[in-house]
Amino acid sequence: LLQEFSTKMDNVEVACCMFEVVIIGGGISGLSAASRLMSHGMENFTLLEARDRLGGRMYTRSVDGLNLDLGAQWIHGGSAGNTLFNYAAKKKLLGDNVLRQEDPQPTYLLSDSRSMSTADLEKVWELYEGFEDGSAFSPKVLQGVLQGGNFYDLMVEEAIENINNSEDSFLHNVEDIKNALDSSRIFLEILNGEELKKTNFELIDELPEIPGGDVILPMGTRSIIDELAYDVGLNKLELGAKVEKIELDDDYVTVSYDDGGMKKKVTTKHVISTLPLGVLQKKSVEIIPGLGDEKETIIQNLNAGRVSKIFLIFNETFWIKGEGNVAFAHSAEEMEEGRKNKDWRTSVLLIHEFHGVDNALIMWVPGDAAEIVDNLDDDEILKGIAGMLRQFSGDPEIPVPYKIVRNTWTKDPLALGTYTSPGLNTQFQDYIELSKPIPTAENPRLLLAGEHAHHLHSATMHGARLSGIEQADKILDFLGNLN
Repeated sequence: LLQEFSTKMDNVEVACCMFEVVIIGGGISGLSAASRLMSHGMENFTLLEARDRLGGRMYTRSVDGLNLDLGAQWIHGGSAGNTLFNYAAKKKLLGDNVLRQEDPQPTYLLSDSRSMSTADLEKVWELYEGFEDGSAFSPKVLQGVLQGGNFYDLMVEEAIENINNSEDSFLHNVEDIKNALDSSRIFLEILNGEELKKTNFELIDELPEIPGGDVILPMGTRSIIDELAYDVGLNKLELGAKVEKIELDDDYVTVSYDDGGMKKKVTTKHVISTLPLGVLQKKSVEIIPGLGDEKETIIQNLNAGRVSKIFLIFNETFWIKGEGNVAFAHSAEEMEEGRKNKDWRTSVLLIHEFHGVDNALIMWVPGDAAEIVDNLDDDEILKGIAGMLRQFSGDPEIPVPYKIVRNTWTKDPLALGTYTSPGLNTQFQDYIELSKPIPTAENPRLLLAGEHAHHLHSATMHGARLSGIEQADKILDFLGNLN
């Protein structure tokens, strides 16, 4: 009888409290929104987080004494114009001196076990910098960008043509340079979180970049999350609360969630939802009556981000500090063949060092290959990277990693992506539309926040933080509490 009673109790829907605000999601956006409410005297709120930890895609995991950031890792823009940099500095999270991640500038290895010459390597670095900052955008290339064409191939084509027509062309192995440049498109795909053919690069190029480089958090991104949680207070945070439904009417919002098998409901006047873009795209959480046709279309047009970030842990290292940055120069033909055969290895360009760890490197895999890798077991990935290192280096005895550490973000049901980018049909105005309250600014019942919902700094931690703060301000302004 007791067992039967317990089973029935597990399925009971428990109506909870009435709050002024409910925040969905305990990542940096949700916590920043909560902290903003607290700092302006609004304490009648609760925050629901589906995981058993805070942070969302800011996830620092301790492995063998190493603090590894499996998701976001750097503050992009270490200067006073960055709200997250300022917060980290105020909370003494940056150490005595600000540390910045240096650009890897890797050594390119070729698939026939050769290294590129110094002259060719320097030429590749020079050309790629022009690709990345846009200075290599000739009118022909720019037209390719505007028309959604394959602008990267146009840049490579022009670069190779210029080398062949130059007086010092005899100094270079043009085929090696072309292979390195063809492979280096993967750099841009890693930076933007998606394959270039699916990305509105023109829009990305227009978004502002905060100066100051990529700043390292010595104790990992967890240090930011811990400080924000302390600011808010643990009594305001409910972990293991997986939201299943959001229902709006003219006066209230009802949020239904699962709390360890117990179905619960909470009623509120305002909801700030920081559900990730991938979760919104899949409609894992039912929203009644919906977000509206315009917002739904915008959400589907955006890219949720497909990048697999993998830490390679070594017992023995093959590099000395500062020399562990390696790029694999696949030819265009090898990459095309890899795509046809779903061979993820031809989408691996870079493995590189990172601050504070001497026996590990980071490997990045973007696009379709990221989804393939996220569905492989660790042993298959270890075997693949070991084969690549030995093939490209020409050294059959080169030390290879014994373990990998990762989070499979593309199939994580609470993320379903990494960091967003504009799709081919995305426009700048779309980000502004996403941040507009539902149903209206005069009646803000549901507000979307997160790195996908900021018009200037999407795909960044500081963008996610600003989004949470700005949405909290709209509620405070509505309530008349904003000073």
